[in-house]
Amino acid sequence: MEPQLKNFGLALKCTRDLLSLSPELRARGSIETESEQIVLAAYRSKTGKKLSRVELYSSLQEPLPGECSKEVFHLSVARVEGNPLQHLIGYQTFLDHEFSVSPHVLVPRPETEVLVTEAIRILEKIQPKVGIEIGTGSGIISIELLSRFSDLQMLASDISEDALEIARKNADKILGEGHGLRFFETEDPKYVFEVFGQVTHVDFIVSNPPYLSLRDEIDAEVFRHEPRGALFAPEEDLLYFYKEIEKNSGKYLNLDGFVFLEIPHERAQKISSLFSSSKWKMSLVQDLTGRDRVLIAQRK
Repeated sequence: MEPQLKNFGLALKCTRDLLSLSPELRARGSIETESEQIVLAAYRSKTGKKLSRVELYSSLQEPLPGECSKEVFHLSVARVEGNPLQHLIGYQTFLDHEFSVSPHVLVPRPETEVLVTEAIRILEKIQPKVGIEIGTGSGIISIELLSRFSDLQMLASDISEDALEIARKNADKILGEGHGLRFFETEDPKYVFEVFGQVTHVDFIVSNPPYLSLRDEIDAEVFRHEPRGALFAPEEDLLYFYKEIEKNSGKYLNLDGFVFLEIPHERAQKISSLFSSSKWKMSLVQDLTGRDRVLIAQRK
């Protein structure tokens, strides 16, 4: 039987109690923050209004709109059953914006924030005009870059039409009309650049390609619910996409153009060796855990 939650304080308590039934959530130590997000998302879903975390805690004794009580309960139960929180509430914050997400795209992660932040840091020095993104997913990388550089045009590809629909939705919502982002659907993921045709003289190429192996340590929730095509590299050649980018980027990049890549720390040295020739000036950047996570290469 669903409880009748009379105020925000009871909604938070009920959500915490339900999430505590999950050993995975207890192990992560995420019950408190996820409880807050579920109550805020339920209120937003049923009223169309946003509450901040501060507003939530200043309203604990305020009545919870009746229709929100059922939503809080349903979201909490679905989370305990193992559904990703972001898929349940439909959005995730990434750097400066809130992005729509679904089971068709990877949930934005802090590691990718490192990739975008490093790209912005370097691109601020050259004020880029044209960039390519390979495997755009929800569009977070291209959209964040376009929001920072007013004269930039981005060309972004993905193999999933469902993912491209999410990316278009995010671009329209965050950037508005005339946002300078063009999408291309790739028929075969192994044909990395063909979809861009005869485009040349781009300032940079950026990608968070599929790079996991089935032998890697993978979060169980990610393995169960996120799109395999966006997670896993070809098992017969885990470096395939990095090799293709290194081999072909010279056809597209300006002289002194950049490549920005998110990489798996397990294979960081092997990927670095691809960009160690005299054609490139290469460096690695670590993520918040101190692991090699971003490769930056400049064409000489």
